Amino acid sequence: MNDTRKSFLAAALALPLVFLLISFAQQRNGRSFPDRLGIEIALSDKTFYVPAAPAGRSVVAYIRVPVGENIGSHTEQVSAVKLMPRMEGNRIKVTVYSLFGDTSGVRSCEDWKSLKSTPVAAYLASEGEEITISELPNLGAKFKGGVLAFRVVPARTVPPQSSSGGECDCGWCGRLACCPNPGKCITCGSCGDVCCAPLPE
Repeated sequence: MNDTRKSFLAAALALPLVFLLISFAQQRNGRSFPDRLGIEIALSDKTFYVPAAPAGRSVVAYIRVPVGENIGSHTEQVSAVKLMPRMEGNRIKVTVYSLFGDTSGVRSCEDWKSLKSTPVAAYLASEGEEITISELPNLGAKFKGGVLAFRVVPARTVPPQSSSGGECDCGWCGRLACCPNPGKCITCGSCGDVCCAPLPE
């Protein structure tokens, strides 16, 4: 009986240590968001991951369209595509816009907002679903097959070196993590820009 009590006591003392080690491992590897989702956009050379926005935030991704590529029968040149993924319950809502204007000098959130914006579509999807944005039939070589498509995936872990302070998660261009600060945009490799807005746009 004495040995049983000792074993029980040892197990009880070890349990907090196990939780502490798990917590340390999560902090070391970065923050994870088990109840959140993101989208993976299939580009011609890389996959562009964009996280869904948390409550009170707006995560926006901008993808430039190659100059000279026409989209469907539009007479005006579409210069970029804007995607806004947000959590709605246990699903994700992705709102898509086409943008018009010169993007060569765009550097900030305000620069992006100054471009003419036209709503294209909004999609509500669950984890594992793949969506093809049929309203934009031809986006040129930037997108695989010339079609804009994305897949809903679990949220990725935020790198421990992230300086975003938890305000917004990080985007990923291939293996490159891109973590915008609140109210700022950051260029994410060759994929596009990720912006973190303090309020829904």
